Amino acid sequence: MPLIQLDAITKHYTVGTTLQPVLPPLSLTVNHGEYVTIIGASGSGKSTLMHILGFLDQADSGTYRFNDVIIPWANSDQLANIRNRSIGFVFQAFHLLPRLSVLDNVALPLRYQGIHHSLAKERATFALEQTLMTAFVGRYPQQLSGGQQQRVAIARALVTEPALILADEPTGALDSQTSDEILLVFDALHQVGKTLMVVTHNPHVALRSRRIIQLTAGCIVDDRLNT
Repeated sequence: MPLIQLDAITKHYTVGTTLQPVLPPLSLTVNHGEYVTIIGASGSGKSTLMHILGFLDQADSGTYRFNDVIIPWANSDQLANIRNRSIGFVFQAFHLLPRLSVLDNVALPLRYQGIHHSLAKERATFALEQTLMTAFVGRYPQQLSGGQQQRVAIARALVTEPALILADEPTGALDSQTSDEILLVFDALHQVGKTLMVVTHNPHVALRSRRIIQLTAGCIVDDRLNT
C-alpha cells in the first residue's frame, strides 16, 4: 500500500529575476515498509525533494498524497501537525540539546505534544532500546561519541512512532566504521517494518537500502531494486 504518492511535483527557486527549476514534474510512489535511498550529486535536487517529502518546503505544483491524504499546502497548522506526528527526521548534524540528558532529548518531541512525563519517559526508553542506547540514558550529548549521538538522534526520530523516517546524509559526519554501525541500525528498523528514506551522495550508503533512486537535475534517471 502506498505511503507516499507524488504526482507531477515541481519546484522552482527565484535567482535574481529568473525562476530556476529544481524539480521538473516528478512522480514517485513509496510503499509502507520500504527502505529507499535517494542518491545524487550536489545540486541534483535530492535535498529539495526531501524537504517536500517532509513538509519542510512546499511544492509549486502537483499533488502529494501521504498515507492516502492529499497534503494541504495552504494550511500551515495542519501541515505542522502531520509533520510532527507522521515524520521522524535524522540529519547529518545531530541537533541534540546539550543541557538535556539523552533520555530527555529523545522524549522532547513527546513533551511538545503534551504527553505526560511518565509516558514520554517510557516511550523514550523504548526508542533508545531500538538504537541500543539504553545504557546512556543519563548522559549528556557532549559525553557521547559522534556515532552514539546519531543513535540518540535516531531514537528521537522514532519516539513519536512516525509513519516515515527521513534521513538526510545521516552518516556524513561519521567515519566509515561508525557509519556502518549506523547503517546496521537502519537495517534493523527496516526488518521490523519501518519505512525509511535516506538522502545521500555516498554510493556505499545507498547500497545498504533495498531500493535506490538516482536524481540528476531534479529528474529520476534510475529507480531500481537493490538485490
